[in-house]
Amino acid sequence: MSANIPKPIKLFSFCAQKKDGKNEYDFDEKMFPVFHTRPVIFENPLNLVSGINKSHQEYNSLYKLNHWDILTHINNSVGLSLGHITDHSNVVCHREFLKDLILRSFGIEIEYTSVAFLYNDIVFIEKVDKSTKSTIKEDLITRYMNKKFNCFFTSLTDNDIYKANLTFDFYRDFYVTQTREFKASDSTIKVMYTGEVDAINSLTKSKHNNFLRMKLSPDNLMSIMNGSALYKTWAEAFIAGNDLVFAGVVKNNKLVGSKFIEVSKLEPHLPLPAPKIMEFVGKSLKTIINACKKLPGKCIIIPEGSSTIKVGDKETVKSMEFPRPTTRFFQAFPA
Repeated sequence: MSANIPKPIKLFSFCAQKKDGKNEYDFDEKMFPVFHTRPVIFENPLNLVSGINKSHQEYNSLYKLNHWDILTHINNSVGLSLGHITDHSNVVCHREFLKDLILRSFGIEIEYTSVAFLYNDIVFIEKVDKSTKSTIKEDLITRYMNKKFNCFFTSLTDNDIYKANLTFDFYRDFYVTQTREFKASDSTIKVMYTGEVDAINSLTKSKHNNFLRMKLSPDNLMSIMNGSALYKTWAEAFIAGNDLVFAGVVKNNKLVGSKFIEVSKLEPHLPLPAPKIMEFVGKSLKTIINACKKLPGKCIIIPEGSSTIKVGDKETVKSMEFPRPTTRFFQAFPA
């Protein structure tokens, strides 16, 4: 059972948005929305798409999580070294990548390509962007619906839990950066990873795992409680250290109900026990680390739909769209 596996440790949390083409950060957790426990009565279903009018241009105005930028920002603000900021982690990646490694242990292949490379003895893993006009449109609609759903069940402060946050900032996002250790043979791999946060969980007193996952489920709860959807629901919550998921039921783009899901109750339906899953993730990370250390200066490609990694040639890597270390990053953290 995962109850015996240590939960992730929170390093820092922040809200971010892009203004005038520049990323802005605020590390004050008091700015995060707070999930409220007041009863919600649906006199009329909440239309989650009413008012949406977002364009491709606005998509480009959204903040995109960028490790290089946030690490540089922290260094410029408080002067910490790369080792101190990452808490001496072996790997830096997005939380999504760890979630998808978990799903791969269930036989579900990763649907995007990633690249990994070594810098200052840390392996950085980045997702290759393959967005198209159609996927961007879908992403904008999904983002709008999630923002509207989240705001309906959150308050602006912990002292105002009976007042719904009826307006939301489409452009501001909230993140938490955590660390977790994975075993691989005779070694331990420490990973620093960052993922988006929906709200502070007012139902817990945990210092390190005080956030709540809020998720929309089409038609009925069984849409996220069966098969691969259940695996994804569990993996997302587990890697983030969440004990609860708050799910909203959507029919015809309207919110018609909501319910808490206890993450531990999903575990009996998983193909593997949690310790085996952690072991698989650890071995996968070890393979990537070994490849990067064997070929420092090279970019290792983790192809979508495949468990076989390969060395990227210069032209292939150049053609890929992914966040790259900036000049400011190299100045802040020289090799």
